[in-house]
Amino acid sequence: MPEVSIITPVYNAEAYIDEFIKMIFSQTFKDFEVIVVNDASPDRSKELIFPYLDMDKRIHYFEHKQNMGQGCARNTGFLNSNGKYIAYIDIDDSFTNDYIEKLLLAIKKDDADIAIANSVWCYEDKNIEKDTFLGNYKNEYMLLKDDEIWGRYFQIFNNDMWLPTEPWGKIIKKSFIMDNSIKHDNGLYEDVITNFNELLLSKKVALISDYIYFYNQKNTNSATMQKKAEYIEKSYHVVEGIYEILRANGLKTNRQYKEYFTLFYFRFIHGVYSFFSKGENFSSYFQKSIVKYKNFFKYTDFYGVKDKKFIAYHLIGFYREMKNLGLEGFYFLFIDNLHEKIPFLIFWLVLCKEYKKAKILLRIYIRYLFA
Repeated sequence: MPEVSIITPVYNAEAYIDEFIKMIFSQTFKDFEVIVVNDASPDRSKELIFPYLDMDKRIHYFEHKQNMGQGCARNTGFLNSNGKYIAYIDIDDSFTNDYIEKLLLAIKKDDADIAIANSVWCYEDKNIEKDTFLGNYKNEYMLLKDDEIWGRYFQIFNNDMWLPTEPWGKIIKKSFIMDNSIKHDNGLYEDVITNFNELLLSKKVALISDYIYFYNQKNTNSATMQKKAEYIEKSYHVVEGIYEILRANGLKTNRQYKEYFTLFYFRFIHGVYSFFSKGENFSSYFQKSIVKYKNFFKYTDFYGVKDKKFIAYHLIGFYREMKNLGLEGFYFLFIDNLHEKIPFLIFWLVLCKEYKKAKILLRIYIRYLFA
């Protein structure tokens, strides 16, 4: 039985297979298996993978007869895994040769459920962006327990640290997944909802500051990039999914869960529009989704959020993204639900001496009133 199962969905990946296998063979930790799940890829991926099956018996191949999405591919890989730990890796991404070794050391150190490393996002224009969730912390290793996991995820304590929601860049204890019956959702944004659920259920999360995973934003043939318009239009499903998870755990009775949902709501809306507003113009899809987001505002607890600077930051950021897209009017449509709360937020920012944010938000509010 291998120590680690590496699970890799494949779709339109022919340009990345050789390099992926090379990085796998170069790992300093050797006791692993690789489970490749071909999600009915229309290119030569299958043809290119097959020779490697004879070269190394640690590589196992499974195939979907029709395209079912990355979530289903990860579930297929998990059901056929034999390792004690699970690592999901996207085939078009890169990782250092000590990637598995460092994550394994981290998760074993305090018997954590999940271990997460810092990552680097690589873009088409050769720009890179370090995804530094440890913020101002200089720790090479940090362990979060119980409520602190959620507090850091929602940035309740402060904004100096957060937790990522991607399936890659981490290693997970297989028994934890099985004990909690965690599966990857099918459809768009499956990783956000699944990883949210993992953090909700985990008791210990280990963090390491090493930048050992490189997320590829240059592959325009990937499943995410090919369905970009659909991702935008249906992004509200994530808010819906998170709401259902929190509702099942006491959202209607637990004030803290209401605060969690409010923080997620504003952060995700800003984040998704920022992520997908780069490059092509998807204005019509943004317009369709913004109306759906309004339906969930009634479940937020604006006044219950302790650090309202967080809300101000995302309201301002969201406005800038929408204005750049020429959708200022749709932003005003979105804030119809909270327009009476914005003067209170501006006043609160002034009291906290956050004058710059207060001034920007006041300008936005005046534009809204006269729109």
